[in-house]
Amino acid sequence: MSGIRCQEDIKLSFEPKMPTLYEYFPIMVKFFSNEHWPIHVHAFYGDEFACKVEFDVKKKTHCFRKVRGYKMLPNAQMHDLKKLINTYQSDIIQSWINFVVLNKRIPKQRITKRIP
Repeated sequence: MSGIRCQEDIKLSFEPKMPTLYEYFPIMVKFFSNEHWPIHVHAFYGDEFACKVEFDVKKKTHCFRKVRGYKMLPNAQMHDLKKLINTYQSDIIQSWINFVVLNKRIPKQRITKRIP
């Protein structure tokens, strides 16, 4: 062959976008671009800690679940996450609906003051 090379092994990788909803100190609250019901978000702390927060809209409650492949957040960060979720629960639910159902862009919010 004359100088033309083919690359046979081309790997295409698809990683769904994860818009960041909140940045609260080192905790990042995100959701995937291809989310599913029930309404939920993913909270990350560094590269090895994460949890999923599921919302029950009718009961106005939420629960925290382990994410496969990650450790649960350490106690201090879980405490901070619980404060964030309790304070912004209705905003998170509305943002999820806007993004997943209505296909609207969601601005990232950086919270720089501790939630009491």
